[in-house]
Amino acid sequence: MSFSVRIRKFATSLHVNVTAQNFSSFVSENETKAHVLYKKGCVTVNDETFGKRKHYRPPQLYKPTFLKSLEVNNFSYQTELFNEVDVKESCERAREILLEIGLHAPMNLLFAIEGKECTHYKTKRTQSIAYYLFEVVVKNKLHVSVGNIFSLKNVSKDLEKLRKELALAKLPVVKPHSLRGIILESQVVGTLFHEFAHLLEFDRSSWKIKRIIGKRIFDRKDLTVIEKPRMESFGFNMITDEGIETKDIVLVKDGKVKEPIDSVVFRYEKGCCGYSETANELALPRTVNLYASIDDGEPYNSFLENEVALIKNVAAFPVNFNPLNVLLDITRIQGVLLKGNKPSGILTGNINLRLSLKHLIRDAVFSCEKGGKEPGFCIKHGQKVRSTQIAPAALLRENTLELFLRAISNIR
Repeated sequence: MSFSVRIRKFATSLHVNVTAQNFSSFVSENETKAHVLYKKGCVTVNDETFGKRKHYRPPQLYKPTFLKSLEVNNFSYQTELFNEVDVKESCERAREILLEIGLHAPMNLLFAIEGKECTHYKTKRTQSIAYYLFEVVVKNKLHVSVGNIFSLKNVSKDLEKLRKELALAKLPVVKPHSLRGIILESQVVGTLFHEFAHLLEFDRSSWKIKRIIGKRIFDRKDLTVIEKPRMESFGFNMITDEGIETKDIVLVKDGKVKEPIDSVVFRYEKGCCGYSETANELALPRTVNLYASIDDGEPYNSFLENEVALIKNVAAFPVNFNPLNVLLDITRIQGVLLKGNKPSGILTGNINLRLSLKHLIRDAVFSCEKGGKEPGFCIKHGQKVRSTQIAPAALLRENTLELFLRAISNIR
């Protein structure tokens, strides 16, 4: 295999911690004359033995333009890039939310414009998108983040979601005594599928891929998992960092493995999901927008019993590299305890739980509604890329429920 690819990436970002104490100075400093760091680099990759040459230009100060119309190989996309007025208004609303709820937790804001100019086999393609992230960590309670491709419509909706989630942080931290059920919220289910998808990235399982294509991996025939890079979300990408137009990749259908995630460097079929953090890095196969669905789902409201724990966030990672039987270690959870369908306390702490994803999917009842879509940055081999997941919520049952109940009873 031999190929040559040229990549140029640029990014601008306005990144600051905002609290009630420093909010006013932040707005006044950035309202009219903000300058942000502009990174610009160029790399040439010649792959015969995975060698590479790097060319990198020093960073310089840059002030972005705000509206661009993009055309990528007959694919047009109009994106509304943010300006400083939009940033100011969004920050003011975020401050109002903190004051309204009475929280003193710092809020992390990220507004960024990311661009690429890629040439692959003499075909040049470009992409520029603006995105944002609001993140609040309420110490020893909850971690809440919202974000998307930037538009005023998206920001308004996400700030309202942020307000509702942060209101839960006023609840006391409790230990459950008589749980009747556990619900993994959509973001948690999406996170577990995200960790599974890493095992189908071609560089991680290259010697196994052809052996497992077409094999049944989950007992449910109504399960579908798709990598959807063009789904509108924080992880949106029209082109890869290799200059290849993105497309949907069906990872699992009818419970069987259909195809892996690959890139030009680690190639299986067409190479369409290679990403890197900066222009001077080799693009690796990555999941950026994962979509999981169950055909035979139940209404979410039917999951809510008299006393149930809603698990909203988990720290999880795979302990083996076998896609046919994924084992995950869950080391921390955050959630809310419901009594009479009303939040009564925060459930948070470290746990020690090893879980088979195959058994969880077999035992759980999934919702027909899908959610999640929380913004995040996935780090692999030292490279950080934007990513999101959409999935149904899951009501745990049988052996999986017992494992979770036992782990939560020993929460630290």
